[in-house]
This record gives sequence, structure tokens and C-alpha cells, in this order.
Amino acid sequence: PNEPETLRLIASALFEQGQVTGAVSALQAVIRDCATASDYANLARFLAAAGKFDDAMLAHDMTIQRQPADPAPAQARIRTLAKQYGVENPTSPYATACRAWSEQFELPDSDRRAEFMNPPDPARCLRIGYVGAGLHAGDLAPMLEPILARHDRNNIEVYVYADDQRRDPMTESLMQHAARWTDLRNVDPDTAAEIIRGDRIDIAVDLRGHGTDNRMVTFSRRPAPLCLGWLGVRPFSTHAHDAHLIGTDTMSDATKPLTLPADHPISMAGMPAVNPTPPRSINGHTTFGVLGPISALGHASVAIWKAVLDAVPDANLLVANHGRMDSETVDRIYKLCAHVGLSERITIAELEDQNAPRTKFLDYIDIALDTMPQSGFTEVGEALWMGVPAIAASGSAGARALTASGMDAWVYSDHDGLRETARNLAGNVELLHEHRQNLRLSLADTPLFNVAKFTECLESAYRAHWTRWCDTRRVDKS
Repeated sequence: PNEPETLRLIASALFEQGQVTGAVSALQAVIRDCATASDYANLARFLAAAGKFDDAMLAHDMTIQRQPADPAPAQARIRTLAKQYGVENPTSPYATACRAWSEQFELPDSDRRAEFMNPPDPARCLRIGYVGAGLHAGDLAPMLEPILARHDRNNIEVYVYADDQRRDPMTESLMQHAARWTDLRNVDPDTAAEIIRGDRIDIAVDLRGHGTDNRMVTFSRRPAPLCLGWLGVRPFSTHAHDAHLIGTDTMSDATKPLTLPADHPISMAGMPAVNPTPPRSINGHTTFGVLGPISALGHASVAIWKAVLDAVPDANLLVANHGRMDSETVDRIYKLCAHVGLSERITIAELEDQNAPRTKFLDYIDIALDTMPQSGFTEVGEALWMGVPAIAASGSAGARALTASGMDAWVYSDHDGLRETARNLAGNVELLHEHRQNLRLSLADTPLFNVAKFTECLESAYRAHWTRWCDTRRVDKS
């Protein structure tokens, strides 16, 4: 029972079952006797999942002390900071850590455009290289596959550089849409950059940012004339990306032609039918709901809940425990709520059927609240598709989902706007009923749910970036 490898297996098994407290205890027993960098890295991951960010930071620091030259532990720390602070604020500890990582691990961005032999023709077919891991079911593949399938082959030639240990039928489907598929498993960053450069890729698209199994070091080696960030955690990187297709574009203030109307399309596959009756019609009171992971919930989240429930005195709040986190993790949220007097108006619950899609939780709420500071783009999109209005803060990923669906009225800029939006939605029972019945139909043709439209916007963004690069190249030569 005290053998370290057994304790490590126990810790992993407990964590997979949401028993974070037990997982942490098992790893701490290992660390007392024979700690490795991997043990501290897993401990940090477990603690972050429980929302114990300060303790997680200490474990990250111990990992970094043991592997100071390895970029991966510092990136794991960045991912925890993203959970704690979100990724939007350029002055947050998350942004500061991104820039510190860039200074330590990225190569200086000397201007190497002249080294590329790619013809600077703005109208020719572009060779786009998608680079990253997670190209399987349950990760990026379900959102990426329909986009690759709809690329206009007369304008876009798709290359994929996969960094996955796992392959499944979804991976096979992705492979069918690629002109070339290259396996980058166990390939070092410099060699990977040379492979991509050798394929004459015009635009390399980073799918992971600082996410797990990322290629940030490869991107810092400038593998293509243009390097763009897209699906991953958006890093504040000094050298790795020329621009981000989502959010603020670092290349220019003229962002509209270059950025996308949504982070990515929301897949409708597997979503259940809409329950046409809002819970308020049955319960007699409004139920606000939170779908984000419990680890993302903290003081900022509770402040939002208090503002909403103060504005709508007869309402309550239902929080989804999707990961079936253990009682200690759940109690942390209840204690935060008790501190501001919300104990009697909040319930943390999980679906009885573990195999039911998380969208079934939306049958029990009238209005969804975005999770802050770690905003939920997909969660907000799913709520809308199920006929449930959602409220999100300006500048957040959830707000981008609302804007992409034409629901800007549900985006707030301060707590006064939050209260007003909550009151307006909760006070109109007929409108809540109408949204349940008609919202899905009205959203079906927006880029948030229409993959064909999103792909057209994506290709336009690629073309705009490439045209700008070609213009710059011609100016350099003259």
C-alpha cells in the first residue's frame, strides 16, 4: 500500500473519478518519500482542478525548480493561471507569465521573411498548415473536421501536422481531408519547424497555444511566412505568432477583416431536443445556471452571482458539477457563497445519468451565467442552442459567442449592466418561453452554428493576412 508506483496509480484513478482530495493525499504521500518532477506536476494539476490555485502554484514552482530548462512545466503553470485569471486581460498574471515564457524559451524574432521562397502572390491557392495535438474525438477533432471538409480546394490546400499518441475514427476522418498528414510525435521543435518550412507552408496555424502537447517552441522558430494562433489558449507571445484569428489582432488596429466572428463553430451533433417549457413556468421562480467547471469558480464568480440574485430577489442559482467533483471541492464553493449570504439560494448538483450530455442540465435552468474569469465559449453556445438565454461579460469568450449569434444585448460591461440584463430576462416569462421554442431556429444560420459560413470567414481571414504579407514583401524588395 505504501509503494510509490501504487500510490501514483491510485492518485490517477481517484482523479479520473473526481475524487481530487484523495488524489492529492496519495501524491503527497509519494512526495514525502521520493518526489519527482512528474509528481509535483500532477499534484499541481490536481490542485488546480479543485480550485486551490495558490497551492497549485507552489507545486508548479517545485516542478520548475527540478526542470528549469524544460518549457513544459512553465507552460503547465500558465494553464493554471489561465484558469485562475482568464486569458483576456493583458496585465493579468497569466499574461505576465506568457511573456516571461517567451523571453526564456522563444528565439528572438529576427526578420526572416526573405528566407522563404513562397511566391508573394495574393490570389494564388494557399497552403495552410494546421499544427497541434488533440486531433481525436473528445478534443479538437470534432470542431476541426467539418471545417477541413468544407475548405475550398481551389483556394486552400490543407496540410496537417499531428502531435498525438492517440488515433481513432475521428482522426481517420481528418486525414481524409488533408492533402498531406505528417506525424510530429517525438520530433524536436527545430526539426518540426524545418519539416513545415520544407513543405512551403504559407500560413501555419497553431491549434494549442500554451495548451497540453503544444508546439509553441516550434512556432517561435518561424516555420512559415505567417504564423497564426487560433484554437488554443490565446497566449501573449512575443515571437511565436504574428496574430491571433480570435480576439485582438496584434498585426494592426484594422482588425475586422482579419479576425473571425466566432472562436469556432459549435457542433450540434449529439445535442438533445429542446425542452420547450422554461423551468420558471413550473417552479414559479427564475433559475439561473452555471455550466463551467467548478475549478473555474471563485470570488469573481460569486460576486457576479450576488449581483444577479440581488437584482432578481425571487431567483435561485443551480451550479452543475459535471466532473462529479468530491465533497471537499463542492464545499469550497458553498463556503464562498456563505461569505456573501447566498447559502440558501444556491444548489450544486449533478445529473443522475452520468452518460447524459451536459446540455441536459439546461432543462433545469432559465438563464445561463457565463463562468468568470475563465469564460466558457462552448458552454454559452450550447446554452443558446438549447433555447436558454446566456449572460456574459464584455470582452470574454462567452461574449464572443453571444456576439457571433447576434445576441449582443446579453453582453454586459459592468455590474449595473449585469443587474439590468438579469432583471430584463427574468422579468419576461413569455420571452423566456419564446426563446425556448424559437432561439435554435433563429441561430441556425449564424457563423456560430453554420460551419459553412464560419469556414468562409476563416478563409477570408487567411486571405487578408496573406495579402498583407505579400504587400509587405513587395515593399521590402522595392
